[in-house]
Amino acid sequence: MSHFSHKPDYFLHAHLLANYLSNRIQKAGEITTLTMTGKEVYDLFDHDFASTTSDLEGIINITDNYHVAENSPEYKLIADYKIHAEHNTVTFNFNPKAVQALVQGQALLAPDANSYE
Repeated sequence: MSHFSHKPDYFLHAHLLANYLSNRIQKAGEITTLTMTGKEVYDLFDHDFASTTSDLEGIINITDNYHVAENSPEYKLIADYKIHAEHNTVTFNFNPKAVQALVQGQALLAPDANSYE
C-alpha cells in the first residue's frame, strides 16, 4: 500500500517570492506597494495550486521575515501585506528603509530556517 502526501516547500516558495519582490523593487526603484495577481503567484510557484491558495499565508509569513542589509526590524522588506481573496490578489507594503537599502545594492537576507518548526 502506497501513501502519498503533499508537503509544500514553504521555504523554497518564500525564497522565490522574496527574490521576486526584490527584483521588482530594484527594477521599479523606490516603490512602497506592490500588488500581485493570483496568476502571477501561481506562475511564480510553478503552478503549485496548494501553495498559491491554502498555503499562501504560511509562505508569506516566512517571506515576511526577509531583511535587507541587516537583521533588524527597521530593515524587514515587507512592512505588511493583505491577501484579497475576493479579488484574487495579494498586496505588499514595503518598509521604506529596506527598499532604499535594496535599491542602493544591499543584500537580501533570508531568515534562519532552523528557527521555524
